[in-house]
Amino acid sequence: MAYIGRNIDNLSDRVKLDAITTSATATYNLLLSSAAYTPSSAESLTVSLNGVIQAPQTSYSVSGSTIIFASALTSSDTIDFILAERAIQLTTVGSGTVGSSQITADVITGQTALGAAPADTDELLISDAGTLKRVDYSYIKSTNTPNFSAYMGSNQTVANATATKLLYNTEEFDSGSCYDASNSKFVVPSGEGGKYLFTAQFEIDTVDDGERVELKVYKNGSEDNRARMFTTSGHDSREQFIENTFILNLSASDYIEIYTQHNVGQDRTYYASHTRFSGFKLVE
Repeated sequence: MAYIGRNIDNLSDRVKLDAITTSATATYNLLLSSAAYTPSSAESLTVSLNGVIQAPQTSYSVSGSTIIFASALTSSDTIDFILAERAIQLTTVGSGTVGSSQITADVITGQTALGAAPADTDELLISDAGTLKRVDYSYIKSTNTPNFSAYMGSNQTVANATATKLLYNTEEFDSGSCYDASNSKFVVPSGEGGKYLFTAQFEIDTVDDGERVELKVYKNGSEDNRARMFTTSGHDSREQFIENTFILNLSASDYIEIYTQHNVGQDRTYYASHTRFSGFKLVE
């Protein structure tokens, strides 16, 4: 029979079943390329009998791969065609099958831009030896921690010609619980080994001509380095300020203390208001 549109053999969502020769029976086998075909339902078939489209369930029904007409046909009847809707196959993309060629730049550029520094709990994707993992920003951001700053809570008297630990016993801040104020020392926390920048300073009461004052850095109980000041002839008697900035490569549990020594000849006062010890871990 004539029809309008594409050839029925080429419809993209349907297939044409094999031709059926009618006879004096109501039941016929459905075949596709000579193999039994089982439709999903009677409604999934379009049946043309003698040029008339038949109503599913009323004019015919299906059971498995069999079509059953409401009444027996005759050999003079003609089944023009039977079309079957193709089953849509939903598939899951296989693991590892999506690559860069399947992804466009707007996967990133099309997203909302972050308008501030990431929060510690914001997550990023990283490749850990070829395995993708998500990581909180707090683990990868650059921070100079641990860090601390401490000063003397009150003036300290230091005897002549005696190496004496300075009592930086009042904390301004201590990020990472790295400073032991009760013992006036910095201790490298567990897992925080690395390079550290420190600054130590003090102001000492009157120093005269030819007298010497030292700021000593002790690492794990032994002197590591020092800063020294000599007064020269003709120098007025006055307070003196000493500062030492230094970098040390430290391991966990290493500790740093600040000592002083002078040869002024008698006890000297170290002023709390100008005495400070601070430091932080360097980002590498």
